[in-house]
Parts: sequence; structure tokens; C-alpha cells
Amino acid sequence: EIVVAVMSDSSVLDVRRAVLLALGETRLSEVKLVRRVGSAMTALADNADIGNKREFLSMGRRLDAPVEKQQPQATPAAGPGGGAAAGGDPTVLAGAHVAS
Repeated sequence: EIVVAVMSDSSVLDVRRAVLLALGETRLSEVKLVRRVGSAMTALADNADIGNKREFLSMGRRLDAPVEKQQPQATPAAGPGGGAAAGGDPTVLAGAHVAS
């Protein structure tokens, strides 16, 4: 399992790219997000919006990320010119759990 953060209006392709980045992988073909259809698996379309979905199944590469990549990174507080504290729009992130 791996957890990545993407914008709430992201596509399946955005989630795949975030997983690749977290894994230190460069080939998009290494991670496919899928869903169960009966006893089979079918790939999710890259252009599909993730909507409210926060958990995905994956086929392909094992999802063992390097230890330093799995630890959450602190996000800096909003400073002048941006973020909710400065009167701007807050960034909405969706945590996506991807399991193989």
C-alpha cells in the first residue's frame, strides 16, 4: 500500500503519476489503477475524475516505496500572497490509498 496526496479534482492519471513519483519510478506502464468487474480486473481510464474515491487497486509494480518517500512531508504555512490565511482559496487535497 502507498498513500499519495493529489488535488480533489484530479484524474486517475494524476494519481498514477503521484504514485510513480512516490516510488521513484519513471515508467507510467509500471502502475495501472484497476477495479474489479466480477472475477476480473479492468483498468481505470486515465482521464476519469477520481471524484470522491480515495482508495484504488493497482496492478503492476510492487508498491514498496523507499522509507523517506512514505513519510508525510510538512506543508509550509500560507504566507503573504497565498493560501487561506492570506484570503486566497485553500488547496484541497485528496489522500489516495493505492493497494496492490
